[in-house]
Amino acid sequence: MVGNLLLFHQAGGILGALIGGIAFDVFHDYQFLIVLDAVLCGIAVVGYRKLMVHKYFQKGELHHISS
Repeated sequence: MVGNLLLFHQAGGILGALIGGIAFDVFHDYQFLIVLDAVLCGIAVVGYRKLMVHKYFQKGELHHISS
């Protein structure tokens, strides 16, 4: 189990560095990647909020917040 986690963690690091290098070669700066990271972060926040609100509505613990 730990070996598989380590393998995929290292593969993710390699892919991240490779994509960052290719993007820098194409765009000559990191601005595109910074904007892309911010957009992906925003999407993750919205998705997490929707999941948590749905979960608490199902449990009956959240009545004062509308989705």
